[in-house]
Amino acid sequence: MQLNNVFGVSRDPVASYIERSSVDNALSDALETTKQIVVYGSSKQGKTALLQRHLQEEERVTYHCGPTSVAEDIYRSFLRSHGIEIVTEKQQLRPEKFLHQLRVLLVQSSHF
Repeated sequence: MQLNNVFGVSRDPVASYIERSSVDNALSDALETTKQIVVYGSSKQGKTALLQRHLQEEERVTYHCGPTSVAEDIYRSFLRSHGIEIVTEKQQLRPEKFLHQLRVLLVQSSHF
């Protein structure tokens, strides 16, 4: 076994994986449900190795959070990984234009 098979970041399964029965069993049990599973922890604790041991790459979605990550980042990443594009648009209206559009909308809806 070579040093680079044990340490470092790789897509290949970790050759030195040490099973932790409580963690491995908890993940196995969770995989039997229909709920989402979040695996989190500090760097180099074996999160990726744990997932590689129990799931094929195409069966999981991985998002690496950073200090400024928010829930929206995770949702967007998940949707992008499934080929879904999110398009957002902001339009800023002047207050008088907004009030005019609101009046038109109210007049139109009162005809029903």
